Amino acid sequence: MIEKLLQLIAGGILLTFGKKLFWLFVGCIGFVLAFNYAETITGFQEPWAIILIATFAGIVGAMMAIFLQGVAIAVGGFLAGGMVVWSFLNLMGFYGNHYFWIAHIVGGIIGLIMMLFIFDWAIIILSSIIGAVVIIDTFHFSPPVRTLLFMILSMTGVAIQANIAQKTAS
Repeated sequence: MIEKLLQLIAGGILLTFGKKLFWLFVGCIGFVLAFNYAETITGFQEPWAIILIATFAGIVGAMMAIFLQGVAIAVGGFLAGGMVVWSFLNLMGFYGNHYFWIAHIVGGIIGLIMMLFIFDWAIIILSSIIGAVVIIDTFHFSPPVRTLLFMILSMTGVAIQANIAQKTAS
């Protein structure tokens, strides 16, 4: 139960505040990735161990964003871009294919390039998409409902963050 609550909080933060709080964006990316893959990588199955690993990864990501912003931009963009492509493949029904790593790397490179050249919009778009996916993955919806919710949440996240960015710029 606490795992789902933490996923919803991380997804909500990414969906609405990814651009405003860059350090939190990178921290949430680290948390979500570690949360999703800690069991596979470490073999730990206990929820407390997975939460501990994910929290540590999130803290490392946030600290990196604060103290090593250039590195965090590159790493955050790469990880976020890879997560977006991975999520799209899952959304379309492709699970566990051995080409996923290639797709993750290609998406990572695209995310990295986006972060370097269109930083503000890259964060808004990537964090909105990832936030939507994290929220949707917390529940078990049918594919058509997942797709509809994904589109609604992603667009809502982009609109919220663009509005916040516009108000801050004025």
